[in-house]
Amino acid sequence: MSDQTPNSEVSVVLLQDGVTRTHLAAHRVYALSDDVAARHVTPSYPVISYTDMLRMIFEADAVIAL
Repeated sequence: MSDQTPNSEVSVVLLQDGVTRTHLAAHRVYALSDDVAARHVTPSYPVISYTDMLRMIFEADAVIAL
């Protein structure tokens, strides 16, 4: 059973070594720019800044960190 409502949006932000992941079948996936640069990778996902990530966190109804 899912707590997700039909109109809810789910976004995933990849951090640290997570930015090296490819082909995640998740909802909206983003990679954090500083971690992308530190690992010299070219992710297949949009790259966002820490500022973007913080905006997403503060605008979200719920945040889950794994």
